[in-house]
Amino acid sequence: MRGTELCGSAHFELYFRRNPRGGGFTVFAGTAAVLEILRRSAFEGTVRAVPEGAPVFPGEPVLSVQSEPASFLKIAPELLRAVCDESAAATVSARLSLAAEGAEVQYAEQSRHRLANNAFVYCFADERGAFEYLCREYADDCVLPVDTFSTLKSGIPYAIAVLQAMRSGHRAVKISSGDIAYQAIHARRLLDEAGLPDCRIHAGGALDEFLIRDLKRQGAPIDVFCVDKPAMCNEFTARFAVSDADGLPRMTRSQNIDKITPPAPKQLWRILDNNGKALADVVSLYDEKIRTDAPYTLFDPHHPWKRREVSDFTAVPLLHCIWADADMLEHGRNKPQTATIAQLWDEVLRFENPHKYYVDYSQPLWDLFQRCMAGD
Repeated sequence: MRGTELCGSAHFELYFRRNPRGGGFTVFAGTAAVLEILRRSAFEGTVRAVPEGAPVFPGEPVLSVQSEPASFLKIAPELLRAVCDESAAATVSARLSLAAEGAEVQYAEQSRHRLANNAFVYCFADERGAFEYLCREYADDCVLPVDTFSTLKSGIPYAIAVLQAMRSGHRAVKISSGDIAYQAIHARRLLDEAGLPDCRIHAGGALDEFLIRDLKRQGAPIDVFCVDKPAMCNEFTARFAVSDADGLPRMTRSQNIDKITPPAPKQLWRILDNNGKALADVVSLYDEKIRTDAPYTLFDPHHPWKRREVSDFTAVPLLHCIWADADMLEHGRNKPQTATIAQLWDEVLRFENPHKYYVDYSQPLWDLFQRCMAGD
């Protein structure tokens, strides 16, 4: 390859620098959108990705593309946008689910009851008339907005009178304003005393994972959190870096340590202890294997004196083939292993000041990285 010629083949790897919303993890998403882009463009090359829904971290290659550079550059912006947008949304959804602690989370725009709100109630002479109408229209799945005037003085009493007359179907009330925790606690008591223990309580309003967590901490007996579509995480950005060109290693250099990416095509491994909990991730060379029959040394590539020896562990490869030369045969052969949020420690899942998850290099990758940094 001469200086004025474009290389024939290169590896491009997708990295991001920080987790959305200041959190401790990101959920990878967008595989279906990536595959659609590849099909539509009749892409020729090989694409590897971490499993859909896997938690991933800054400094990790989460999508790897091998192809002719000109062909890749035509679709790179679409691939980048698809992964960024869907991963940001999936991360927020995961944080909402963690905050809800087992309660259901619904998005308001997807709810069939989104029009049955307080403004709708004002179209009737009183709340009871509105509730009776809603029970007729939604006989199988009735959710009554009880906070139009006074949740506990009129909303809940009228709701009880109407819901007691229902002989079947899903019954629920929704509180979207005021002190939601206080109202939910007392609404639950009134509903139970009226013989309606199966009536669920929905919470609405401008909810996010922080408010949901606070409601749970206050003991609010909420069964369903109705969340407006979460705003996109504008601070979540990613970029492609070249890791090799015609078989020659390439790396990104920068004065900012977070922008440096190591050379050569790579594999990403999750190191799990004997309880299935994630200890760290290791970025290795593509054809490298991590042996589990002997102790393995983990070390921080930015602070290599920080080392830890682990034993009795499992090493799970995360990057798997999703596209190979315009066909999907390889995808069926190379089924990804499970990588879930449940594998992460609670300290990593904290919303404030989460523990930094370790992303290390293997020794062979570290050695190549040092040679490339020295200009060899």
